Amino acid sequence: MRKEIINHIKEFGHHYETEGTAYFFYSLIKFKHCKNFLELGTGFGVTAFAVAEAMKENNRGTITSYDKANDSFIKEKIKDLDLNNINFINEEINFNQIKLTNLDIVFSDFDRTPVYIQDLITFFLLNSNPYSSLFVDGLNSYWPGYSYLTQMINLLNEQKIPCIFKEVLNEQNFEKIKNKIYNTRFTQINIRKKDNDKQQNGLVWIKQEPYYVCPEPLKI
Repeated sequence: MRKEIINHIKEFGHHYETEGTAYFFYSLIKFKHCKNFLELGTGFGVTAFAVAEAMKENNRGTITSYDKANDSFIKEKIKDLDLNNINFINEEINFNQIKLTNLDIVFSDFDRTPVYIQDLITFFLLNSNPYSSLFVDGLNSYWPGYSYLTQMINLLNEQKIPCIFKEVLNEQNFEKIKNKIYNTRFTQINIRKKDNDKQQNGLVWIKQEPYYVCPEPLKI
C-alpha cells in the first residue's frame, strides 16, 4: 500500500472508526482478488481508497461507491491518488437505481434500520455471485437492525422464505431469490472492533456460498 493511501487512512479514519476497517478490506481484496465491490456510504473515502488500492495492485477490480456528500473532496482525492478504478456516484442510495450484478462484496455503512436491512439483503441476494459477502458497519450496536438481520439469516439457513420477499418482488425475482436460498449456506460473523461506546464499533459479516461438501474440486 502506498504511503499516500496510508496517510489518508490515518488522517480521516478516526471520524467513523474506519481505519481498521480499511486495512481489513485491503487485506481481504488482496487475498480474494475480488472484481466487483459495492460500497454504500463513502464518507471520507477511507475504505474506498484502501479497496481501490488493493484492486490496483491486483490489476483487477472496480469499486463503486455511493454517497450524497463530500462530492468535490472525494473526486479531488481520487484524482490526486490516481485511483481510476473507483466509480464514485454522488447520489442518494436507491437500490432500484443501482444496476450492478455479480457482486463479490457489498459493504454498507449508511443505514441500519430494519426496513433498510430488508432492502439491502434483498438487493444482495438478487445481485451477488454464489461466493460473496455482505458487510454492515455498526450494526452490532443497533439492536433493531441487528436482530432483524440475525433472524433473517436463521430463516434463510432453514430454507424458510419470509413473506416479505413475496410481497415486494415480482414473480421472476422471487423465483431467483428462492432458488438462491435453496442452494446457499449463509454464515453470520460478528466482528467487534474494540471496547468503546461509539455507535460504529462492530462489523457484521454475512458470507454466502453454495452447498458443497468440499469448496474446491476433489483431487483424485
